Amino acid sequence: MNNHKIAIYAGVLFWTVCFSTMFIVRMEEKTLGHVALAILFSAGSGFLFMYLFMKRVKRLQPGLLKNEPNFGQTPKDKAPMNHFKGVFVEGGTGYLLQDKLIFIPHKLNLSKERVTVLFTDVRSASGYKVFGIVNVGLKITLKSGKKEKFIVDKSGEFFQLLMANLK
Repeated sequence: MNNHKIAIYAGVLFWTVCFSTMFIVRMEEKTLGHVALAILFSAGSGFLFMYLFMKRVKRLQPGLLKNEPNFGQTPKDKAPMNHFKGVFVEGGTGYLLQDKLIFIPHKLNLSKERVTVLFTDVRSASGYKVFGIVNVGLKITLKSGKKEKFIVDKSGEFFQLLMANLK
């Protein structure tokens, strides 16, 4: 099972637990049938929400990168990425160039701020498990002490190419 399916199932499970708990707590009659109905309704609405959300994202995705940015050089690799900004996570695309990594958020985000990491400013880079579960994280520590955290869709290839550039 790939990481996207795990994320979808985890989202539906979380939705089901939260939504059904809300229904069960507010019920006057807590029979087994009512509880089962609350759980089934919550799971169904969770799947419907995830289906509609994924349908919207798939519909928007082809247009997100129509106008590829011009960096003055051809990127070695690009990958869909997420960037952690405190407690918020932004989706976008990461471009690996000769001397830097550039993250460009896509149109769905409120912030349009690019993140540029020069390889000369990097102290260390390592992979990590996001939320301690899925091994798709990329943590970059800069010489200034600042830490940039990313979730990389194709973590293995992108991370290997990034590490090769840092040497």
